Amino acid sequence: MKRLNSFRFQLFSTLFIITAVLAITIFVALQTAQNAASRQAAINLISQQRAYALLFDANLDSFRDDITPAERESLTQLIQNTVASFEIGQNALRFGNVSLNVSAIENPIFLSVLDDMDARWHDLRGTVEQALTLDDEGISALDETAERQSLAVYAFADQLAKAIDTLAEQEISTFQQILLGILIVSIVFLAVAFVIINNTIRAINRLKATTHSFANGNLKVLADTRGVTEIAAVAQSFNDMSEQLGYLLEQVSIQLEETLAAREQAERADKVKSAFLASMSHELRTPLNSIINFTRFVVDGDTGEVNEQQKELLTEVVNSGRHLLNLINDVLDMSKIDAGSLKLFVEENIDINILINNSLKTAESLLIGKPVRIETQIQTDLPLIRGDKQRIMQILLNVLSNACKFTENGIIRIVASQAENEIYIAVSDTGPGIAPEDKPLVFQAFKQTSTGLRQGGGTGLGMPIAKSLAEAHGGALWLDSDYGKGATFYLTLPTKSDTLTSILI
Repeated sequence: MKRLNSFRFQLFSTLFIITAVLAITIFVALQTAQNAASRQAAINLISQQRAYALLFDANLDSFRDDITPAERESLTQLIQNTVASFEIGQNALRFGNVSLNVSAIENPIFLSVLDDMDARWHDLRGTVEQALTLDDEGISALDETAERQSLAVYAFADQLAKAIDTLAEQEISTFQQILLGILIVSIVFLAVAFVIINNTIRAINRLKATTHSFANGNLKVLADTRGVTEIAAVAQSFNDMSEQLGYLLEQVSIQLEETLAAREQAERADKVKSAFLASMSHELRTPLNSIINFTRFVVDGDTGEVNEQQKELLTEVVNSGRHLLNLINDVLDMSKIDAGSLKLFVEENIDINILINNSLKTAESLLIGKPVRIETQIQTDLPLIRGDKQRIMQILLNVLSNACKFTENGIIRIVASQAENEIYIAVSDTGPGIAPEDKPLVFQAFKQTSTGLRQGGGTGLGMPIAKSLAEAHGGALWLDSDYGKGATFYLTLPTKSDTLTSILI
């Protein structure tokens, strides 16, 4: 009973029967159409045979006219061709002919008529062949015989055509009756399919109404488990899910309260962290600048003479202090970016050529002692742009110092040009390059690539800060690297950005 109530069983059974009925209909229709076509081809061939029979008598009459030898020869050839064509037609009716789409006649009655037609044709052909060897007088003597024989062939051909036509009409009538029966069966099973689908749709609508009520907040509503087996199973699963969901919602409510409390605590901790970093970075820079300056005074001999060893040691103190100051500046910038409080001081008519040249001077100082040369291809008439001059300089220095840091020998190439409304700058080097798996780390704060870790130093903030500053100007910063052969950083900056004013990033 459960199997009979299954929607799948009911629908598949109905569709199978309908498909089977349609297949039988198509088969019968194709067979009937094929038979009808063959019958029509046979009737057309018989009509042609009747025409040939009459044509023999007409051609013999032409022989009695006053014609030239050439015309007589041509007419003789025509009669011989007609004889051959008639023979082909008779063989096609008896044995079938694929090219003519004619099936062999198998009905005994039709075969009997065809035999009589063959016999009359045999007589007519003998008369025609005899007439071709006679003169006009001899042909005139055979004229009555040839006419009688051709009419006999015509009569039997006409009888055969009518019989085949009658059979074709009977087959069509039988096919129409079969189609009527198939139509009735199809209507019955379509009605059955309609009832099945209608019951299924009603069950689905009941389940839909239940789920709609459930979606509107009525979590205690239960689905009707009556009706089609599959939908009843879904309804039962829905009821089980509803009960389980009620329990889960209670648990989620408890977890949500705990999560919200943890989130508030994390947000407070994050604000405290950002405030601490910003405050400490600012507080550290003041005494550190003093340490660097006072140490520089000592190195320069402003407080008294120092020996070479002392100068070297104090110079290391200055360099380490500056390095520490740079790290603190990076941390301060990153904390401001995270807090959304880094302000751009936008100016008009910034000469990007000057900024690039100043950056190159710094880069050259970083390459002292290295077998590395700098090549430039800089457009001399780059347009003046709008932006924060110090921050643009910071972007260039970060990119160039990065290239200097990782290039031990070879070339660092800087290309700068204008492309429509943008300044396009590319900095490429012949360093170790960046592994494909390390590329996402380059622009992530406090992340360093495996090469960067081997080189040592830095906080991993230079490139993330540069990228943020470039995007704040409406530009972009990205990289391309062939691992083992070097890397190229690309920077674009808009020449004019109406939306770029004094903003926070």
